[in-house]
Formats: sequence, C-alpha cells, structure tokens
Amino acid sequence: MIFTDPTTHEKFSITELCNLLKTKISKKNNIYIGADSQERGDKIIIATAVIVYNHNKGGTYFYNREILNAKYFKSLRQRLMYEIQKSTETAICLMELDELCDKFSVHIDINSDNRFKSSIVLKEAKSYILSQGFECETKPNSWASSCVADKLTKIR
Repeated sequence: MIFTDPTTHEKFSITELCNLLKTKISKKNNIYIGADSQERGDKIIIATAVIVYNHNKGGTYFYNREILNAKYFKSLRQRLMYEIQKSTETAICLMELDELCDKFSVHIDINSDNRFKSSIVLKEAKSYILSQGFECETKPNSWASSCVADKLTKIR
C-alpha cells in the first residue's frame, strides 16, 4: 500500500510511513486507523486513513485510495469486511507505533444499531480487530472511518 501526505502529496510505502512516524510521534500522540468505501457506477473507491493526533494541537493524516471493480464485491458484507481487512492490515504494519504513542485504535464504519445495514458484520468485524490486539471503535465514535476515510472516497 502507498500512503499520501495530503499537504505535500509525498508518497510513502507502509514501511516508509512507519519509519517516518517513529521519528515524529510520542506519548502526546494518538493514532487512529480507518477505512471506508463508496460505490461509483461499476467502481468501488476504498480509502484507508492513518490519523496522527497531537493532544490539543490538532493532527495530520496519511491516506491510501484504491479503485476496484464493483464486480469483485458480491454483497455489502463482503465490501464491509474488505474495509475491515484494509484497516487491520494497516494497523498490523504500523503495530510497533502502539508502544510509542498514547492511543492506537482502529475505527470501523459499522453501526451497532441493527436498523442500519452495516450492523450485519458488527460482531465478526469487531472480534477480528480485537483478536489482532487492537482497540476498536464503531459508529458513532469511529470518526477516522466515517468522517476522514469517507471524505477521501468522495475526492474525484
């Protein structure tokens, strides 16, 4: 995966991003990882965001965008689990940052309210992330996925 700094447009492999963040973060930082997807015609845009928040001083983020053929996703469940996979894969690659920062959390764009379609994967998605050793936030607290990554899926 290649991540982009939205300010400089500089590109980083996941290893390069991890090495960069190792030199810049401290216990004053939180790291949040989230992914979201958007269907656009016969394409699915998937964005994964890594947000570095500095307590009371704001933050920055890095992102990866993929454009895939919608035919690869036969169901909403499959698409949601792909989002979870992308977030978890990113978190695993950045896992060594967990000890350097105050909080390290994966945010998922899934609602715990069963009136919403995304709730169909809540248990399995949350269990998967927790089993990997990561904290997990769902809607309405999962802003890294439902706000930041969501916005990145809408960029043309």
